[in-house]
Amino acid sequence: MSAEACDDPPPPREIVEAWLDRVRPALVADGGNVELVSIEHDSTVRIALQGNCADCLSWPRSASPLMSR
Repeated sequence: MSAEACDDPPPPREIVEAWLDRVRPALVADGGNVELVSIEHDSTVRIALQGNCADCLSWPRSASPLMSR
């Protein structure tokens, strides 16, 4: 999402956590995990990758379909 002004409120933390819970099993199966760091006023969601996912060079390619949602 761009840094342009957004009139919509950011998604509730519970919604973002629920979405992360849907992708978390695949990350855990590969020895990783994801943590929700913050939800910005412009709806940017910041996450921290953990374990094997933190050092994975394929993360941008693997996650690109997920990031557009």
